[in-house]
Amino acid sequence: MGRQAEIGAFRQNLNRLPDDEASQFLFHISGVSGVGKTSLLRQWEAAAVEHHALTTYVDDDVNSLVEAMETISAQFKRKGHPLKDFDRLAVKYRQQRYEAESGSLTQSPENSVGLGQRPAASTASTLAAQAGLAGLGLLPGVGAITGALDPNQIALGADRIRAMLSSRLRSHEDVQLVMDPIKALTPTFLRDVGEVSRSQPWIVLFFDAFERTSQILDSWLCDLLFSEEYGPTPANVIVVVAGQGKLDARHWGDWLSVVAEVALEVFTEEEARALLGAKGVVDERSIDLILRISGRLPVLVDMLAQTRPSAPNEVGDPSGTAVERFLKWEVDPRNRVAALSGALPLHLDEDIYRAVISDEYASQYTWLRGLPFVTNHAGHCRYHSVVRTAMVRLQRTQSPINWHKQHMHLARFFRKRRHALEETLEPSKQWSNSSWRDNRLYETYHLLCANPDRSLPFVLAESIQASDQSLDILRRWSQVIKQAAGDTDSDRLTEWGNLLTSATENESDVISALTLLIGSKEISIEHRALAYAIRGREQRIAARYDISINDYTSALRLDENLGRAYSGRAMTYRAMGLYSEAVADFTRAIEFDQDASDHIGRGYTYQLMGNFDEALTDYTNAIELTPADSWTIASRGTIYREMGRFDEALADLTAAINIDPSEKIWIITARGATYRMMGRFDEALNDYAHAIDIDPSYVWAISGLGATYRHSYRFPEALAHLTRVINNAPQSSSAKAWRGSIHQAMGSLGEALADYTQAIELDPSYAWAIASRGETYRMMGRFDEALADLTAAININSTDIWALASRSSTYRMIGNHEASRSDVEDALQNHPDHPRALLESAMLSTATTGIIESNSSWESLDGSSATFKAHLPLADAIGLKFVVCCALRDWHRADLLLADFLGTYCWEAVAEVVDHLTHLTNASGDDIPQLRQYLVRVGEHLDTCAP
Repeated sequence: MGRQAEIGAFRQNLNRLPDDEASQFLFHISGVSGVGKTSLLRQWEAAAVEHHALTTYVDDDVNSLVEAMETISAQFKRKGHPLKDFDRLAVKYRQQRYEAESGSLTQSPENSVGLGQRPAASTASTLAAQAGLAGLGLLPGVGAITGALDPNQIALGADRIRAMLSSRLRSHEDVQLVMDPIKALTPTFLRDVGEVSRSQPWIVLFFDAFERTSQILDSWLCDLLFSEEYGPTPANVIVVVAGQGKLDARHWGDWLSVVAEVALEVFTEEEARALLGAKGVVDERSIDLILRISGRLPVLVDMLAQTRPSAPNEVGDPSGTAVERFLKWEVDPRNRVAALSGALPLHLDEDIYRAVISDEYASQYTWLRGLPFVTNHAGHCRYHSVVRTAMVRLQRTQSPINWHKQHMHLARFFRKRRHALEETLEPSKQWSNSSWRDNRLYETYHLLCANPDRSLPFVLAESIQASDQSLDILRRWSQVIKQAAGDTDSDRLTEWGNLLTSATENESDVISALTLLIGSKEISIEHRALAYAIRGREQRIAARYDISINDYTSALRLDENLGRAYSGRAMTYRAMGLYSEAVADFTRAIEFDQDASDHIGRGYTYQLMGNFDEALTDYTNAIELTPADSWTIASRGTIYREMGRFDEALADLTAAINIDPSEKIWIITARGATYRMMGRFDEALNDYAHAIDIDPSYVWAISGLGATYRHSYRFPEALAHLTRVINNAPQSSSAKAWRGSIHQAMGSLGEALADYTQAIELDPSYAWAIASRGETYRMMGRFDEALADLTAAININSTDIWALASRSSTYRMIGNHEASRSDVEDALQNHPDHPRALLESAMLSTATTGIIESNSSWESLDGSSATFKAHLPLADAIGLKFVVCCALRDWHRADLLLADFLGTYCWEAVAEVVDHLTHLTNASGDDIPQLRQYLVRVGEHLDTCAP
């Protein structure tokens, strides 16, 4: 009633075609609370359904963008249109985030090839930070960007977080999924919506209570509607937002001209009279009274009209309370009791209603749900906030004893619900269960209402536990404290509700809230220690390691038996590279609690230290504690592989796959890596292909596939397979980089450059691709471009042996021997027996002295057969050994090796040998016939390998 123009305009829009220039795709309903926004939105939703549109409804129950997308997806699924790809990726995000934060995930070295530790902020991260677009506001545990912070420091923090997650997760894409879930999830969400839109005339997305959710939805909705950052939005998608205030000009300012604004005001007198007439209220004096005491607020006009008063005395005394005005005309006392009691819970379902009221009023639930100030959604109902506030205040002031009694009864009801769930939930999984969480939240609210002062210390301690889970959960706890503060008029609750709500709304992490809680006198020493430990974790996630250590140490000063503080401090020490200190703290944690994760943490630390025997012992102990844990068994398998105990590695990895064959893509890939290192290339390719079938963009599997084809010199198959991967996952930078590597090995250097360049455009911080492109430029004689790329790669990863050796070679080729020597010395300092670094050292010495066979570097290379096998494909290793024999003038061995080498058709390997022989021939002052003969024979063979 009274909104016919707005309903008609929306129906008219639905009658248009999506490509009609007059068609509107964005509506904003605004107005004060109680003006009828939700009612109009529901009318529009009904109209959309009549036009066969697919609709979804999101209100202030969502606390993050991920939750908003999941809510929409769930409603699509209930209506027979599941967003399958998005649902799978969202489940993966929740799992990967948990695994990253828990510290229990270990990784194999192959997963971090080319990433390394960054000593300084990358250019991409610095530019993003300066633009305020680094994504830190979406990262779990990272503070918001403010003008007082140095953008370079923010960028450096982002790089450190990325490096830390890279050490835990199995792929670059997994790191990006945890670092920036919105950027990772939204394109898939939008593609799935696009698929659904093909079978629908319209899709209408309704967002109610936008004044509560705009902070998380504004920017995202703008990007969906007005840019293609995440892909194109279907033309037949309509977005409707309803909220009290205006749209934020910071986000919507450039687009306000295309927004269909529907500003709702209180009813005009004519509209209010029309509504009253429709309800059968015709007495003029009654109408005047209702208009005055309602303020023509639609919800109040409607409520006051329900009893159809025929005289002013039936309307009631205008000086009475608001609740008396709402319910004075309800003659059935059972209905009055039902309405007042139903206002006590934050929301109602039939079970809650029966718990709050005696059996004699049970039949009133259906009546209550039909009240004009009660909204129904998905089996639950809620009072309008204006009405509920008045009703709970009335009950609290009229009968404090009954108020206390009823809220304690409700607290016990929700506690009983929670305990019932605990019978089937492990303690460690309770907080992650949404039903358990909701019951505990409502129990908390009613305890606060029953006795604010006595319950506050308990609730603040509970808030610390909530902060241990996520920002979203802590935000809900702070909101319920604020709600209880308003419903009890408690000054202390109001203070805490405002403080915690402000902290969780204005920060993107829980650190500020924890700082407030640590300073509270209401919490116990035990919970203060826990708060320090949680804040220490958040500081570690933010890469503020020194502060993290201080927090963990403060926690242990308060509670020296807090095992998780030892574990957390150990992980921080490990992130800082202080492995001995990390081992000591993990050991203390294990003394307090034989927890598998601490054994895994210490084992991984030993693994990083190269102490494989100790690592193996810890992983074995962890398996004894959790014998069916596929992660731990697979992690031990990676240790066996690093120790060269391949049969045992295969046994563990295969056992882990058999425990859970449907998931754990990294374990399948780890087994493929083991097969590859054993030279069992066909089995390696099968595992890598299986992993890529599961996830076409999985970096580690793609890298392993490329390496396996490269080591087995199966170049045509490699190109065909990697091209299929690229067609399925065109945004996969690793697939394009590895295809470039295959082109390079075949001598198709132009194609290699193109692939490397595309990979770098997709991921500007991809150090291996940058270094590989530099190597290609060097092989083409484009030395300036080679030096630029190789320097950029080294700036990202200063310990990249291949990049250092390649830049050394480039400097040597242009005659800059001093720079060449600096690079090769850095490479050998990081890896004294790496064949590429040793070769470059020998070449440089030969170039500067003219002496070949007596050079110590050549002699060192001569004894490096095992090192060759570990770092080089077979033909490359044979070619390098052949060059070494030539340098040492061991012609008999050289002849034998040359015969083997001429059987290879890897253009890159042959071209490298030609370059090395040319260098030796030019560097020697003598005319060495054998060298010249070899150069001719290998050069002729190079022609047969040419693309």
